[in-house]
Amino acid sequence: MVDRSKSSHPLFHYLFHSTSLTDPPSKVITKTFQPHHPGPLPSSLTPNLINRFWSKEGYTAFPDVLSYLRNLSSQPSRLPSASPRLVVGVITNSDDRVPDVLSSLGLRVNHLRHGSKIEKEAMQEQPQTDIDFCIMSYDVGCEKPSSEIFDAATSMLGSILAAEGTEFEKQDWDLLYVGDEVKKDAQGAIQAGWDAVIVDRGGEKDLAYEGDAPGVEGFIEVEGKQVVILDSFGALGSFGGYGLLKIE
Repeated sequence: MVDRSKSSHPLFHYLFHSTSLTDPPSKVITKTFQPHHPGPLPSSLTPNLINRFWSKEGYTAFPDVLSYLRNLSSQPSRLPSASPRLVVGVITNSDDRVPDVLSSLGLRVNHLRHGSKIEKEAMQEQPQTDIDFCIMSYDVGCEKPSSEIFDAATSMLGSILAAEGTEFEKQDWDLLYVGDEVKKDAQGAIQAGWDAVIVDRGGEKDLAYEGDAPGVEGFIEVEGKQVVILDSFGALGSFGGYGLLKIE
């Protein structure tokens, strides 16, 4: 996310995509396995699975995502005092495991989430992070592509800036959503007033126009807007569409 009143560059907003869980993990596990297992489930099953999927043991991160976000955090635009300013967050159809999972994968995560009370003093003492906040459907009560979950992220951005002593006006910021699904990610973001980029690692998206820049597969039209299709997350920093996403 970038303050457009001070620069033409966009504010980058990273979106981590995950599976949605509306029930507590223990209930999900029981409902999933009990029909296929005669008798009581092993007592160790639930805690073992919860521990596994609450940490990096249950996930594999694309290397370009981790390296790109770490490098992005070293850019001057990531500092609270920067002008223009870049803020990085996560929006996901998932539960409250997400901040811990991202941390276990090696990212520095501020555990601010929907409903968090943001203290000015705490924000001033907050060390540099790779992820500034996480918005989970578990907290918001709705999932992508609902505009409400994107609005929750916009509200969080405003709260962070207010705690830092910066006035927030939505129209002064470019909000960019990076995802991998056209309907949930691109369409949902655009309907909420954001821009969108799709990462298509498998080259499976149908393109309206072919790309002619490094990492750009092409473009599609979503809700009347042109959406860039990239072949990797790392291409965000090289394809030339958003200046503050470039790694200097």
